[in-house]
Order: sequence, then C-alpha cells, then structure tokens
Amino acid sequence: MPTSPLLLLLQSLCLLPIAAIMTKATVLIALAAVLAALAARRLVLPGLAGAAWSGAVVLLCSVSALWAIVPANSLERTTQVLGVFLLWQGLAAAAAGWTEADRRRLSDLNLRGWLITVVLMLAGVALGLALKSPDGVLEPLHSFRGELHRHFISKNGAVILSMTTLPVLAHVLRQRHGRLQAGAMLVMLVTALLASHSSSSLNGLVCGLLAWSLHRRFPRQINALLAYGIPFVILTMPLLLYKVDPQAVAVHIPHFPPSFYHRLVIWQFSIHHIALHPFLGWGFDAARSIPHGTDTFHHCFPVPWSPLPYEWSGQYLPLHTHNAALQIWLELGAVGAVLVALAMHSLVQHQVVNNREGKASLMAGLLVAALAIAFEAFGVAQAWWLMLVAIAWAAVKALPRE
Repeated sequence: MPTSPLLLLLQSLCLLPIAAIMTKATVLIALAAVLAALAARRLVLPGLAGAAWSGAVVLLCSVSALWAIVPANSLERTTQVLGVFLLWQGLAAAAAGWTEADRRRLSDLNLRGWLITVVLMLAGVALGLALKSPDGVLEPLHSFRGELHRHFISKNGAVILSMTTLPVLAHVLRQRHGRLQAGAMLVMLVTALLASHSSSSLNGLVCGLLAWSLHRRFPRQINALLAYGIPFVILTMPLLLYKVDPQAVAVHIPHFPPSFYHRLVIWQFSIHHIALHPFLGWGFDAARSIPHGTDTFHHCFPVPWSPLPYEWSGQYLPLHTHNAALQIWLELGAVGAVLVALAMHSLVQHQVVNNREGKASLMAGLLVAALAIAFEAFGVAQAWWLMLVAIAWAAVKALPRE
C-alpha cells in the first residue's frame, strides 16, 4: 500500500526551517513523525541490539539522584533523557517501515527542506547587510536587523543545518551533475555558517566530511579507529586535557579566540571537580549546581603577539562543561564513562561496522560530526540536540539502499 504524502512530509526534513528558527522544535518534529507513523500503522519495531548499554546509562542517571547535589533536578533531567531515548526508538521503528519508494521520496523532500533552510539563512545575511548603514539609522531598522540575525543566523540554527548536510549531499551526488550541485550547496552552506559565527557547526561539517571521505577509502581502518578510538577518548578525556594550561595556549597562539579560552578554563575547573568524586560523579545534571561553578573569573595577562593584554571574564562553569565526555565524568564518574564508552562501541558496531545498507561511510561521517560538536558545544542532556542527531540519522536511513 503506498504511503500517504502527508506521512512522508512529517517524516522528512521539510520541517527543518522551523527547527532552525526554534531549535526545541526538533523534539516536536520527531514526535510528529512517530505519531503519524503510529496512526498509519507503519511502525515496525526495530531490534533492540545496541540499546542495552544506552538503557544502562539512563538507569545510572536515575540512580545518581541518590547522591546528586539537587536530586529533583537529576530526576527531571533523567525523565527528559528517557523520553528522548524512547522517541529515538520510535523514530527507528518508523524508519524500519519505509519502502524503497518511500526512501526515494523522502530523500527528495529532505533536499527541499534543507535548501529552504539554507536560503532563509542566506536571505538573513543579505538583508542584514542591506540594513547596515552609517550611524543615525532609524532604531527600528537596527532592531529588525538584530531580530533577523537572531532567528535566521543563530548558532544553533547553523548547527542544525550542518548536522543534516551529509545525507542531503549524498542524495545529490547520486544525481546527474551531482558534483557540481554538491559544490554549489557547500558554498551556500559555508557562507551561512560563517555568517552565524558558529565555530562548532563548521568543525562538525569539516570533521564529518573528512570521516565520510576517509571511510570510503579505508573502511576497515576507520571502522577500527571509531570502534575503539571513540571509547578510548571518552575514558581518557580528563587525562588528555589535564595538562592544558589556558594561559599558555593563549600566549603561544596568536589571536586565540576568547570563547575557546573560556572553554579551556571551564574544562580545567571541571577536571578539578572530577578528581573530587571520580567514581560516581556529582549526580546527573549536577553541572549546573557544582560548588563555585557560577563564580566569575577575570584573567588579564600580556601576550607577545599584541601590544594589548589578553583579557577575558566569565563563569567557571556556566550550565554545562561544553564537552560531552567531561560532563559524563563530572556527573556520572568513571562508572558512567565506562557505560557510555560501551554504548558508543556498540553504536559503532551496529551503525557503521555491520551496516548492510551501503551507508557505513555516511554513518561514520554523521557520528564523527556529532561527536566533534558534542566535544565543544552542547550539554549531553539537551533534548533538542539529541533529537537533532536522531533526525539526521533518520535522514541517512531514508537514502535508498546501495
């Protein structure tokens, strides 16, 4: 029986412009896709392989409320993560019910939604430049330009666009003159990302494209690197960053970005508190409540590459660690890090190494892109970010089998 156009529309990236403007809409988009598939009786329960370790992590998150700084916050955040986990399983059940005809139509719809989103962001750039004029411009124009940038050129919107790029590019490359079209799309995308000033989105895009390309050439080597390298990095992240001195980095790297300097300060503060509770951590979602985390610092020191001193102020730990591995260590300790490392190993095995749909390279690229962003930007329990990764994964699954 053919799938209804409305069902495919809800399961595609055509709603991506909404998510780019209101990032929390990623959860609603995924929920709409699952509910629509359920109403149409097009859900096929996926295998539970690989979900066991993820479930163990969620269980540890709930148990950690026993020693969390604010138990209520820990339980509330665990509920959100559990909801995301179940919603991801529902999205996988919807994807399992797609026919080959569905996949072809979904990939076309995904391309249209992505193009609409990048055009909106570029339109925001163009209008912003058009409204940029000498001093004395009417205040409403200033306000309009600010709102335009906030909605269409937001950093989170850029991350959403970057994370959904790989499946769209893969779809275009299968078409006639695909390389030319893909090149034009990348130019448009990089322009939009640069206008957003989002370093994490650019980092994710470059790392994802590099992993995709390398996996196509050296699949066995990259499989081994991902299956064992990712768990290794998670387990050793505090040691890898332990000796990094923010001031020394800023002194020796000309024009070192202050935002990255702040991250280094956050990471050193987090590592110090990881050492205080190394085995079980401070409790899930405790990053927002760590003692002295909201205290402010003011660093000012001379640098050889500028006549002015390097200066930056901020909080030691604002909201989260801006590094997924460090946040896991901080909140769930070594036990949580081991469980997450095992979950990531299982994920790589099932989605990349044992991929039977000819999409192993794309899955590898998507996974690396997500980790590149997660290791410098968002908290591990941000529902919109977790569902964005799930939606991007579904977009890869929607590509016709090779």
